Amino acid sequence: MSTTTLTLPQQSSNRQNFRGKWPNGGHGHRPKTQSGHQNDLTKHKGKAQIEISLMSIETISGRLVGADRYTIAVQTKSANRPVVVFKHAIMSYFITPDAETTENE
Repeated sequence: MSTTTLTLPQQSSNRQNFRGKWPNGGHGHRPKTQSGHQNDLTKHKGKAQIEISLMSIETISGRLVGADRYTIAVQTKSANRPVVVFKHAIMSYFITPDAETTENE
């Protein structure tokens, strides 16, 4: 009885090299970067006045304190602490940079 040897094709080395190509270990996700309005809000954080028009036709004005993916924080003159507004409730907003900070930049 003769035996035949079955040879399987070898895996390519590309699979091993793939893990090093992505910054997070090869899972295929890109690193998160800010873009669009989020970049604007972050750039002017603490240095600008903002006027927000809400979907309910109310307006909130004050100093831009912070912003994240879902909210914008505004320090108004009438409140002791920042007012947090969810972005899905915003119809539009206007940023007015302070005169002092724009002269220094």
